[in-house]
Amino acid sequence: MLSTPMMTMTNVTDIRLEGLAFDLGRFDGLALNQCCRVLIAGCTVSRMAGTGIVIHGGDKVGRLSCDIHTIGRRASEVIGGDRETLKPGRHCVENCSMHDFGRIDRTYTPAVHLEGVGNRIAHNLMYACPTSVMNISGNDHIIEFNDVRNVFCRSGGVEDMTHMDLAENANYGSRDPGFADAAHANWRLKPAAKPYADIGFRPIPMDAIGLYQDAYRAGLPADTSD
Repeated sequence: MLSTPMMTMTNVTDIRLEGLAFDLGRFDGLALNQCCRVLIAGCTVSRMAGTGIVIHGGDKVGRLSCDIHTIGRRASEVIGGDRETLKPGRHCVENCSMHDFGRIDRTYTPAVHLEGVGNRIAHNLMYACPTSVMNISGNDHIIEFNDVRNVFCRSGGVEDMTHMDLAENANYGSRDPGFADAAHANWRLKPAAKPYADIGFRPIPMDAIGLYQDAYRAGLPADTSD
């Protein structure tokens, strides 16, 4: 069984992957490094021991109408943009279904692990997972109209196991206050109707927290209107 990503693309430009199925591997499904104007559309990634789809660096890498499920770690990682210059990565994840991830690593393995500047996560269905559905850090991201249900099936009862976790950055202990600059943070969170319904693990009220703003994240603007 393959112990490397099923597909790796590095410095690839102007490519479209459509209607493909990537199934059964011991590591990640797809790894895209420093790619530009790449679209993954209508693809299925399943039964991977690692992360489903990894997008690191580059510009305008999109994932549209894909199904990612039965994943050992994160359903996806999206890292793009330059925080020093606030140049956006312009990556997007739209109209995707992500479920049954975190089957090997049970914590901090969300549907979308998002870092960087200026990326968009919208109109996705995320469900059936042991922990949070998103871990978010960076500036100028847009997260809107996502449907989340049946989460915290295995972990809960601690402050940062929540619906969406706004973390400092990839290195948890660095306490970077730059993420809290409201002028450059520009968070737009627009959940679907009844966004925090059907959260699975609720032994105490803390487990029903919908949005947890970690450390320097407090005070970031969040539009939670429909």
